Amino acid sequence: MSETLQYRGYTGTVQYSAEDKLLFGHVLGVRGLISYEGASVEDLQADFRAALDDYIGDLEKAGVIDSVPPEGALPVFLTGEVRQLASQYAKEHELSLATVVQQALAEFFTRAA
Repeated sequence: MSETLQYRGYTGTVQYSAEDKLLFGHVLGVRGLISYEGASVEDLQADFRAALDDYIGDLEKAGVIDSVPPEGALPVFLTGEVRQLASQYAKEHELSLATVVQQALAEFFTRAA
């Protein structure tokens, strides 16, 4: 299974809660928190799409025309211990280093909000 979901230009995370026996995630690159969950991959994908459709609908009602997040790369330079830890995590979880950095930043800003 992919570690992210894609829909309408947005990316969402995929995580699993063993305690709740649910898949869950949140949309990356948006203000606020858009979360979704499901008991199966199909349920997770459907809830992800529905959550984004609602979010985009709310933006359109508020008069926000360009509701798709900006695309493009943001160069991030990791050094020393941070790079080593991130690289090790990526390898252990079979993720790209870019995905690890993106997920870590999303988690940080979600908690900081």
